[in-house]
Amino acid sequence: MSLFQAEEAASWLREWGIWAILISLLLSVLISVAGLIPSIFLTTANIMVFGVVPGFLLSWLGEVAGAAVSFWLYRKGLMSIRQRRGATRWQWTDRMNRAGTKRQFSIILLGRLAPIIPSGVVTFVSAACAVPFVTYLAASAIGKLPSIALETLIGHDLLYIQENGTRLLITFILIAAIIVLLRGKKL
Repeated sequence: MSLFQAEEAASWLREWGIWAILISLLLSVLISVAGLIPSIFLTTANIMVFGVVPGFLLSWLGEVAGAAVSFWLYRKGLMSIRQRRGATRWQWTDRMNRAGTKRQFSIILLGRLAPIIPSGVVTFVSAACAVPFVTYLAASAIGKLPSIALETLIGHDLLYIQENGTRLLITFILIAAIIVLLRGKKL
């Protein structure tokens, strides 16, 4: 993400006035459905336009809404594929389906918290399994809090790099250390 992209997005959002809230939420949903676009530029734009706490909350609500819409679209698409192929279930989903709601919640939550697991993978697996929507949404909402908080911190520190350059550097070092540690464990 470049600061220039976030500034352009913030400028564009400001042009919408009060509608910027709805536009930001819709963009978050589109980013989630696409599955490959990083959301940090939108989170940074949100904190530029709305302030740190409201920008964080708007970004988090957008991510949760995006997770909900993606889940629904994936599930609809997977049901369509199953019907066309005549399959009632997939064997690879059996273990998750037998896990029970509490365990499914924990698995989804851990998937959301793990920085090396793409969000789209968590959504796809959940949609393919017999995970209740409420279980998926609750685990996703809680699990997305740390990543949005981190995006908010990084975005804020990039905006005010003169004052927060040291904290930003420490944040990047800690993220790199966590990634190295997790890869060393061969999760």
